[in-house]
Amino acid sequence: MNLLEVENLCKTFPTFSLKDVSFKIEEGYIMG
Repeated sequence: MNLLEVENLCKTFPTFSLKDVSFKIEEGYIMG
């Protein structure tokens, strides 16, 4: 089961941009 799922995220900042970023974080996975 996924705790968080992001697909096709796009974000523009003044100095760079992110295009079509996708990721999944499974339940129980530790990030930090």
